Amino acid sequence: MKKLLLLSFCLCSLLSINAQDQASVEDGLLSVNILTPGVEYEYGLTSSTTLDLRLGSAFAYWKNTYFGENFGIYPILGIQYRYYYNLEKRLDKGKKFKE
Repeated sequence: MKKLLLLSFCLCSLLSINAQDQASVEDGLLSVNILTPGVEYEYGLTSSTTLDLRLGSAFAYWKNTYFGENFGIYPILGIQYRYYYNLEKRLDKGKKFKE
């Protein structure tokens, strides 16, 4: 029983070490922006592409000849598709990915 437990532990450790050296994006990443208040979530679609969703607020100032000067705070929704092309190149240079 102890040998089986030790073998399974070693196998799991080997797989997790191997997983850190593969070029891939995170499954999900949540970030909060304080400067322009909002929340951003980046969802990993494939090993090199993500979908970024942002919900927050933006500040605007404009000057118009008819209405004069205006200032406003507006809600925004942003969606971006991102393709990370240099993941293999980083591994070739020996750079590690953040955990």
